[in-house]
Amino acid sequence: MEKGIRERQNESISIDYLAAQKRIYSESKRYDICLWIISVLIPIVYTIFEMTVLKGKAVNDIKYIIPIVSLLLYCPLKGQSQKLRNMAADIQQHFDLYVYKMNWNTFLFGKKKSVENLVKKKANLLKIEEKNDLKNWYDLDDEIRKNNEEILLCQLQNIGWDINSRKYYKTFNFFVLFAVLGILVLICYYLEYTVPVFFQQIWIFIPFFKWMWDVIQKLNININDLENIFSRVKMLDNINMYNLQFIQSYIYMHRKSCHKIPDCFYDLIKGNNGDKKMEDEISYLKSELGRLSDKHVNDF
Repeated sequence: MEKGIRERQNESISIDYLAAQKRIYSESKRYDICLWIISVLIPIVYTIFEMTVLKGKAVNDIKYIIPIVSLLLYCPLKGQSQKLRNMAADIQQHFDLYVYKMNWNTFLFGKKKSVENLVKKKANLLKIEEKNDLKNWYDLDDEIRKNNEEILLCQLQNIGWDINSRKYYKTFNFFVLFAVLGILVLICYYLEYTVPVFFQQIWIFIPFFKWMWDVIQKLNININDLENIFSRVKMLDNINMYNLQFIQSYIYMHRKSCHKIPDCFYDLIKGNNGDKKMEDEISYLKSELGRLSDKHVNDF
C-alpha cells in the first residue's frame, strides 16, 4: 500500500528537512536579537548612562558614534537574517512538497534550489531528542482520504496555526508595550516628577516603543495576508493539484516575508486552543472535502 502523508512526514528525510529549517530559523533569530540590541537596547542604556554617569566631551563623541555604528551594522545583519529566512523557507517548501507528493511548479514557486547538502549539514546539529519532537508534524486523524484532501488539510493546519500564533503574539506585544508604559507612569508619579521630566523619561524608551509598535504592525500585515490565503481556500470549487499548488505558493511567499516569532513563545502557546471562528471554518471545510474532491479534474 502506498504511503500517505502520515507516514512520509516521519521518514528520516522529512525529519532532516524539519530539523534543518528549525536550525536555520533559530540562526536567523539570533541576527534579529543583534538588531534589537543595536536598535533598542544600546540607545536606551546609553541614554540612561549619559544622564547618570557620563560627563564631558566624551559624551558628545559617543552620541555621534553610536548611530553611525548602528547604521553600519544594521544593513548586513538585516540582510543575513533575511537570507537565512529564505533558506529556511526553501527547506520547509521541500519538506511540504515531499510529504504532499507535489511537483515543484517553477511558475508558482520560482526556480528550484538544491538544499540537500545544507539539510544534511544543519540537521546533524540537532540532538536525537529534538528530532523526535518533530515527528507527526501534521496532526492527521486515522480517516482514509485522498492525497489531495490530506494536502488541503495540512495547508489549513499551517494557515490556522500561524494565524492563531500571530494573534497571541500580537496580544503579548500589546501587553508588554502598555505594561512598560504603565510602570513608567507609576514610577514618575511615585517620584513626583513634573510633566517635562516625565516626558524626558518616556523619551528614553522611544526606541523600545517604536520597535514594539513596528512588530505589532508587521504582525497585522502577516495576519491579514494569512486570512486572505484562507479566504481563497474557502473559494475553492474543487481540489485539483494546481489549486493546491497555488495555495502552497502563497504559504511559501508568506514564510519568506513574515515576522519571526521567538521559539520560546511557540513553546509557551503550544497546545492552546485557537480562534473559535477559525476552528469552526476549518471544521466546515474539512466536512466539505469529499464533495470538493469529487469535482477534482486535473492532477499534475
